[in-house]
Amino acid sequence: MADEDEVKEYRWETGYEKTWEEIREDESGLIASSIHDIIQKAKRKRQELKKSGSRLGMMRHIYIIIDCSDAMSIPDLKPTRFLNTIKMLQLFIEEFFDQNPISQLGIILLKNKRAEKLSDLAGNYKNHVKMLQGISKMTLTGEPSIQNGLEMALQTLKMIPAHASREVLMILGSLTTCDPGDISETIQSLKQENVRCSVISLSAETRIMRYMTTETQGIYSAILDETHYKDQLFQHIEPLQATVSQECSLIKMGFPHGIVHDANKKEASMMSLCMCHLDATTTTQENKRQISISGYYCPQCQAKYCELPVECVVCGLTLVLAPHLARSYHHLFPIANFIEVPNSNQASHCFGCQKQFQNSDKNLYKCPRCEKLYCIDCDIFIHDTLHTCVGCSALPQKTQKNNNYDGNNIIRIRHSSLNKYISKKFDSNNKAFAMSLWTALTRKKRNNTSEETKLARVLNLFDLTFLGVGATLGLGVYVLAGSVAYEQAGPAVTISFLIAAIASAFAGLCYAEFAARVPRAGSAYVYSYVSVGEFVAFTIGWNLILEYVIGTSSVARGLSGYIDALFDNKMGTFWRSIMPMDIEFLAEYPDFFSFVIVMILAILLSIGVKESTFLNNIFTAVNLTTVCIVLIAGGMNINTKNWAIKKEDIPEGIDGGNGGFMPYGIAGIMAGAAKCFYGFVGFDCVATTGEEAKNPKRNIPLAIVISLVIIFFAYFGISTVLTMMLPYYEQDPIAPFPSAFDAIGWITVKWIVSVGAVFALCTSLLGALFPLPRVLYAMGNDGLLYKTMKRVHPKTKTPFIATMLSGFLAALMATIFNLHQLIDMMSIGTLLAYTIVAICVLILHYEIVPEQIGENEMKFTVSSAVSQLANIKFCKDPNTMTSNIVKFCVSAFCVLCVALCALLKYDLTFINVVLLAIICAGILLTIFVMMRQPKDTITELTFKVPCVPLLPCLSIFINLYLMFQLDGATWIRFGVWVAIGYLIYFTYGIKKSEEGKLEKEEKSVEYKKESKNGDASVKVEAISTKSVQSKF
Repeated sequence: MADEDEVKEYRWETGYEKTWEEIREDESGLIASSIHDIIQKAKRKRQELKKSGSRLGMMRHIYIIIDCSDAMSIPDLKPTRFLNTIKMLQLFIEEFFDQNPISQLGIILLKNKRAEKLSDLAGNYKNHVKMLQGISKMTLTGEPSIQNGLEMALQTLKMIPAHASREVLMILGSLTTCDPGDISETIQSLKQENVRCSVISLSAETRIMRYMTTETQGIYSAILDETHYKDQLFQHIEPLQATVSQECSLIKMGFPHGIVHDANKKEASMMSLCMCHLDATTTTQENKRQISISGYYCPQCQAKYCELPVECVVCGLTLVLAPHLARSYHHLFPIANFIEVPNSNQASHCFGCQKQFQNSDKNLYKCPRCEKLYCIDCDIFIHDTLHTCVGCSALPQKTQKNNNYDGNNIIRIRHSSLNKYISKKFDSNNKAFAMSLWTALTRKKRNNTSEETKLARVLNLFDLTFLGVGATLGLGVYVLAGSVAYEQAGPAVTISFLIAAIASAFAGLCYAEFAARVPRAGSAYVYSYVSVGEFVAFTIGWNLILEYVIGTSSVARGLSGYIDALFDNKMGTFWRSIMPMDIEFLAEYPDFFSFVIVMILAILLSIGVKESTFLNNIFTAVNLTTVCIVLIAGGMNINTKNWAIKKEDIPEGIDGGNGGFMPYGIAGIMAGAAKCFYGFVGFDCVATTGEEAKNPKRNIPLAIVISLVIIFFAYFGISTVLTMMLPYYEQDPIAPFPSAFDAIGWITVKWIVSVGAVFALCTSLLGALFPLPRVLYAMGNDGLLYKTMKRVHPKTKTPFIATMLSGFLAALMATIFNLHQLIDMMSIGTLLAYTIVAICVLILHYEIVPEQIGENEMKFTVSSAVSQLANIKFCKDPNTMTSNIVKFCVSAFCVLCVALCALLKYDLTFINVVLLAIICAGILLTIFVMMRQPKDTITELTFKVPCVPLLPCLSIFINLYLMFQLDGATWIRFGVWVAIGYLIYFTYGIKKSEEGKLEKEEKSVEYKKESKNGDASVKVEAISTKSVQSKF
């Protein structure tokens, strides 16, 4: 009985023939013929295993579940089942990723009735091999829980898009399983989620595993020995056949750019850590190599990786190289199996290897397309390795095109079940003519932050902060505070500055986020170009030109007036006497001194950014020192009674309003806030240094925030001291501080402050002129303005022509316009730019990212749209519907805010109060709907605006309200400026746009290819290799 049991136990050994038992001597005593027969049988076997020319899947997601119970310690496979499995899997994984380079694989271990992940789904085969090597000394105990392992794999695989295969491969040594529930329910869940489960049993066959593989259309096999084990395992390397039931979806991939370590570059010493080695340290030589300057950078989020392919852990984009995609291409369009024909002397040589056919070659193999004959070796090599028929490749190019061969393009593939389609190749010219106006207006700039800049990166955090402070803390301190106190707000100018500071802070936060998203030269222009579209970007860019031109002009005019006031207005009296300009919308006289000042600084800026920044730092230090002197000296002479002057105490003949802290009421405070807002304009010049700043993603947002904090405290303190030193109606609107110190008899401090103010205004002038050529350079570089704007001087590394043209325009405006007209025009352009930036931030926070396109989509119906307004189903990830809802709400919010601002200009009658309540309710409703929509949680930034959508909405409302405080003449001048800009755009920019040229270079190809096992069609969009980097 024992002998019988022993025979049964090892009966499987007789089921697999040994090679040496097949070798026989022939009549001559040689074994060559026997060996030849064995080799031929092996080749025939490989041919039989080939798929029938059907289209195979391109992207695979597979979990390998390994039994780690005590059953795996049995030594029937040498040295043990477990160690043999580890060895086999290392070979399998390497070969798997060679044949499936853009697929992902994960490993789950079963041990002690539990399941644990050894590695998550990833495309780095070296990491999986390393993890397997690390468990070679694992203690094998307990029983496996197959259900727990399957549930763990299912939780991840069911989130995978349906265009990729979902697979589980289980290597099982145990004959039993200890599960917490009914495993048949898990099997049905796997079936519903289209997860294909296969099992390789190292023991006998079990009924439940056979049932699982049958239900999920997997493969079940029990091994015979090590060789058979390898055969059964390696048959899972080739992808599954694509089925008609697979969901239609676009496969999105990114083609990253690589940076190679260069010891000659200074930046090469700056080491960085790749995302795939976040846990690496510098304690080992291996990890030292991983923390370096070299690597591949995601084109979407700029995350760094050391090896490809990989799925970006930051934005979820699949990152591959062109060779990876090329190696996967043959799975989609496999070569049809060659036809086996008898050797009847049709040809003497194999078309592939050019070897002569032997008499022993009973059968030959003919390509059904080119009808060339091959030997069995070439047949196997073509189908397994080359994946293209050499005979078909030798056909004329025209014939290849007629047969849909386009091997020189990189492809993106999408399954399509459409009944009708257009099979047509678009030439670039045809595509340009067919491009609609809407497409042109909304095309976006590719965010290729890795593109080398022609400008010099020399600005650090200190330089950027002083640039922002110097550009902003100038005219507002020494001129604007006294002017607003005298004409609009009185002592409440402090509140006007506070309101303007809050509006600027909201805008500053939005600018900081955009700087983190797109660290490029051009400030809000390039931010909106990358995020929203070309037309909006041009509108912002054109208004930024207005802002910076007027900013420079107004500071120059203020500086000229300040110096003139120090010398008893002799210069103004002279020019007014010989060249008066009695035109309502122009200044009283041409200020040629302003013209000379601006042109001198323009020449200085064109010399070099490092030199001009060094001078700016010195001037800014003098500026801050002067502010401190003013605060200390003024604080020693304050009189709190100046904030509580009664109306009857105001001298006769002076329009001092109603007296008190707010002599001109709330209307005066708000009108003053619109003017005070000008005092905070300038911090955004930091955002134009994206291509000249070191580490711009970190330093630019930080510099903006620090600058705003310093500027606010300076303005608040200055306005407080000034209005407490002298009554508001005695302020000098042109040079308030020299007049104030002169009035109290502090002549020495007057001249110290006056000289310091001159230097401070020079700093402000330098900072105001600095960003203007950068915006012109960015717009000229994008083709929206004339190409001469993008020329960079080879020696100074500055946009020379743009700088000199900017200086001339600003100098001309400073010559013919007065200060008040300039400030009003600048405020409206700046407020509009701030408003659009805030709108863009709102949209981007709820925008569906490219990685989520096709996922979580909701079928549009009226009921689904209404329910999504309140997000009743608690949708967590944005989709097309939620993104469109937010865009509609943002549009409605802006319209309601415009109506509210217009209504607040009138008296609050009963009808107006009712309208006001309705509008406010509508505003709150739109904000509530936006708050209920899911936000983009994939995009990781160094800075994000907090409290979205509340802060951007407040910024929009405050900006619009301040715009409505400006007079009608300002709106008319602004409208003329915008009309001129649109004339340039529609006659030049829309045609010469660089993005438009890139789109023309992209060739689209659509065609249909029928597979032999179904009617699934394939849509292939080919992208020219010239534009593939910018496309992704």
